[in-house]
Amino acid sequence: MSNRNISEIVDLADAVETLVATCARAQHSVEFTFAPIPPQVLETVTSQLRLTPELRSWYERAAPVTFWFWWGNQYMLHDVRDLPDSLVGYRWAEVGVDGPEWGWDPNWVVIGDWGADPIIAHIDEPGTPISMDIHGSGEWKPRRIAPSLAAYLRALSVWVDVFFVRHEGRYQNDDCTVRDDVRAEFNSEIRTVLDEHHSQWWPWE
Repeated sequence: MSNRNISEIVDLADAVETLVATCARAQHSVEFTFAPIPPQVLETVTSQLRLTPELRSWYERAAPVTFWFWWGNQYMLHDVRDLPDSLVGYRWAEVGVDGPEWGWDPNWVVIGDWGADPIIAHIDEPGTPISMDIHGSGEWKPRRIAPSLAAYLRALSVWVDVFFVRHEGRYQNDDCTVRDDVRAEFNSEIRTVLDEHHSQWWPWE
């Protein structure tokens, strides 16, 4: 393993620990269970699709067995056991069977979604960058929301911290829009972990 890969895995370990600790402080606003995934389960999954070293490291440490919160729709991370099924309707017509010409890159793995908008891990790029896209538009043009899996998990921790820990889920105006002060606070915090190119897509709405 290269020095760069080692550094990324160390950074990832810290990002995973931060997310777990932040969710624990969110009380009932975030439904979550994190647990290490046994090697035999990962081998079963990787027999159907490829996982990067970063994804494997995350799932071996503290995989999101359950993870979701309400943000107009359910924002969720998928259980690693469900990753092959998660590609149905995106890459596959059914598990392992490519769909028609949907323009889906086989190097995109869906690790979660927001109301069927996929959270995409790019398994062909160093660090496993993360994107999201809008479903149902007729073509796929993912927006890059984090330059690596570690950066994504750090940004997700900021999202949970600002909206569900600091403000305890009370971040909306009467018309269900996000309060200006909370949004400004979030924008300031998210830019401590992401540059403007990536942070412009947070929070996903």
